[in-house]
Amino acid sequence: MLARSESVVWKEGSGIREGGQVKRGERLEALAGLLELRLSNGAKVILEGPFDVELKGRMDMKLNLGRLAVTCPPSARGFTVETREGKVVDLGTEFGMRASGDGTTEVHVLTGMVTMNATNRKAISLFEGDSLKVEGGSTSLGNADASAFITRIPDQSEKEGGFVHWSFDEGAGGAGADSGRYLAMGSDAAMKLRSDVSDTYGFGKGTPPRWVEGVRGSGLSFDGVGSYAESGYLGVEGALPRTVALWVKLPEGDPSAGQGILSWGSATEYGVWQIAVDWSNQDTKGKLRIGTYGGRVVGTTDLCDGKWHHIAVVLGPGSRPGEPGNVLFYVDGKLEP
Repeated sequence: MLARSESVVWKEGSGIREGGQVKRGERLEALAGLLELRLSNGAKVILEGPFDVELKGRMDMKLNLGRLAVTCPPSARGFTVETREGKVVDLGTEFGMRASGDGTTEVHVLTGMVTMNATNRKAISLFEGDSLKVEGGSTSLGNADASAFITRIPDQSEKEGGFVHWSFDEGAGGAGADSGRYLAMGSDAAMKLRSDVSDTYGFGKGTPPRWVEGVRGSGLSFDGVGSYAESGYLGVEGALPRTVALWVKLPEGDPSAGQGILSWGSATEYGVWQIAVDWSNQDTKGKLRIGTYGGRVVGTTDLCDGKWHHIAVVLGPGSRPGEPGNVLFYVDGKLEP
C-alpha cells in the first residue's frame, strides 16, 4: 500500500494514489519526490526520486534506479531487494540501498544484519555500520552513511505549531519585530540590525543592513562582509524537528555573498544549525547548504542567479529516539532531489 507521498512527480504512464494498493509485478517510476510503501509482510520502504522499482512478490522487490530505505520487522525477515549487481537479503534490520544507471549498487546497514549476494560471488554478511559498493564486478567495503537515506517522512500535524516570524516589513529603523507565538516566549525575539565595524573575523569592516524592496513589502540587504541581524531567540536545538522558511536573493555568480544566511547554536553534537550557500566546493558552489557540528547537507539548485527564491528546510524526527531525522530542502516549492 502507498502510505505516504511527498512532492512525487510520476513518469508518464506510472503512478498510484495514497492508500492505493501496489500489485505484484507493478512497476513504479518517478522523476522526483518521496514515497512510503507499507507491504503486507510489515516492511516499510521509503523511495527517493528519481526511482524505478518493481514489486515482484510479497517478499521481494527489484530496484532498477534510485535510493530506498527499508525497515523490516520480524515478520518480514528474508525480504529481498534485487539490483543489476545482486540481491540483498534482510535478516531483521534497517538498511539503505542505492542503484545508479550504470549498474553500481550500494548497500548501507543502519541496524541489524543483511547478506549481499553479488552476481557470481559468494554471499557477504554485513552488520550495523557496514556498507558495500558493487561496481563492474568489484566490491569494496566501507562505513554506512545513515544521512544518505530518508528513513522517515516528516508527519503532517493538524495542530498549529509554535513559530517565530520576522517579516522585515518595517522598511526603516534599526530592528525587525517578531510576530510569532510559543517558540520565543520569555526572550527578546526582535531582530536588531548590527554591523561588525572592527573586522573581527577578517572579512572586512561591515556596514549596517539596508532596507530594500522585498518580494512582498520590504526586506533587508546585507553587505556579505560584516552586516547582520541578531535576535535574542536561541533557536531550536538538539535533535528536535523544525522547519525554516525564507525568501533570499543572492548576487549572480557570487556564492561567497551567501556563505552565511541564518544560524544559531553552539559547537556541540546537533547543537549548531546554519543555513548557507556552499562556496568551498567547485561542484556544489551556489547551492543551499545546511551545516551542523561535524556534518553538512548540500542541495542541487544554484541560487546565485540574482533572483528571489523561496527556500524551506525541514528537519523531521528521527527513526530512533534522540536522533535527528533527515533534512529536506525545498526551493521555490519543489523538493530537492
